[in-house]
Amino acid sequence: TIFILLTYSHFNSLKAYYLKPNYDYILRTVYGNNPFPEAMEIAKFINANSTPEDKIVLLGSEPEIYFYTHKKCPSRHAYFSAMVNNFPECRGWQEEFARDVEKAKPRYFIYFNHPISLLIQPNSDHYVFDWADKYINANYHIIGVVDMVNGPRSVYVWREQMANYKPVSKMLIYIFERNPNNETTQKR
Repeated sequence: TIFILLTYSHFNSLKAYYLKPNYDYILRTVYGNNPFPEAMEIAKFINANSTPEDKIVLLGSEPEIYFYTHKKCPSRHAYFSAMVNNFPECRGWQEEFARDVEKAKPRYFIYFNHPISLLIQPNSDHYVFDWADKYINANYHIIGVVDMVNGPRSVYVWREQMANYKPVSKMLIYIFERNPNNETTQKR
């Protein structure tokens, strides 16, 4: 009887949690400012604005976006933080990632400017960041930014809304789309 009363009391006090969960709140409570909720929202945007044939790539350790969008990473290095560790192999991995991305010409390039997602280690080789800066500037234009302001909700700014938006946080996620003059042979 005591067990049943305790169970009922527990369930009753957390009814909203069990029956109508707020996933953003739960993820923030458990994982802090890790960009898990943002990854899901970015994937929703990609899904609504892409074809099954379109490719994406991430600079950051949020491979769940590949699952949410049903798209494969163009490189075997889907988990970015391994490439920016202090292993002797890291430079080679970064170069391989860059070659794979250049060959795949993904439609969307998502850049997580977030310390938890990048997990850059002291003395890491920064080749991939220098390459990404040049590659993005030459082939992509920005179409979205996620401003991870303090608190449970981030600010999502897409396309035309970006003209007047000034980011508040240093933790930003940039979404780029391939320039029309640099499109792959894929049909949209």
